[in-house]
Amino acid sequence: MSIDLHIRIEIVLMMARLESPSSVRRHFHRENMSDIPSEKTIKAIYDKFIETGSVHDRERSGRPSLMTTEKLDEIEEILSDNAMVSVRRVSQEVNLSKSTVHLAMRNVLGYKPYKMHLTQQLDDEDKDVRVVMAEALLPILDDENNDGLIFFSDEATFHISGMVHKHNCRIWARDNPHVTMEVSMNSPKVTSVSRALIANPKQEGIQLLFRHVHHEKAVGFGILSWSRLTLKSGRLAIMKDFYVDQSYRGQGIADLLIGECARYAREHGGLCLT
Repeated sequence: MSIDLHIRIEIVLMMARLESPSSVRRHFHRENMSDIPSEKTIKAIYDKFIETGSVHDRERSGRPSLMTTEKLDEIEEILSDNAMVSVRRVSQEVNLSKSTVHLAMRNVLGYKPYKMHLTQQLDDEDKDVRVVMAEALLPILDDENNDGLIFFSDEATFHISGMVHKHNCRIWARDNPHVTMEVSMNSPKVTSVSRALIANPKQEGIQLLFRHVHHEKAVGFGILSWSRLTLKSGRLAIMKDFYVDQSYRGQGIADLLIGECARYAREHGGLCLT
């Protein structure tokens, strides 16, 4: 509750005379005052006056929240120079709280955060490779015997070249800029294979039997351990996490994963996608 300045002065004067917060409250009751401060508030105002000689609030820490026309002009200039700046950085540059800056950007200046659209960068040979891959897959996919028997090695790839992560990148603009960025798929990267080899077998009761594998050369690689599991209509075959640096793909560990998946798929008339 905000207390007017003249009420604070009266509290100090009454406390100096009555020396009791409860007595001051009774005095205000007799004066039919509305929104009478609590005894704790009365005591705090008087103690602060004794300590500082002022009835004004103490100077607050942190950035101020008051928005002015000058601050709006500063924010507008920052966004004009760098549309991908974060709200936190803007708040630091204009010395205002993050919430105040965010509200000003959205509700006053009319800026909205837009995501960029990432597209795969295609080299000259990529188109030919895609045609060859399509020609190889189409006959397999058209085979009714392969329906529902496709295996996926569930994995995520982390680029180490500073590739933009579109989920963390925002472009502040009043209208959608429709920004796109071509991303090379062959930049240095690290592949993380998750805890699950996902399979969707058409038949029920297919059994997977893989052996323990150790590979000391792969960076960040621990021990890959597949065990005997029974897959039933889309269940997951669980395996331990492991990580493979792309530069070691020719040294066996990644090829082993792909090879085991492909071998099992061939034996059961399926298709292994890695």
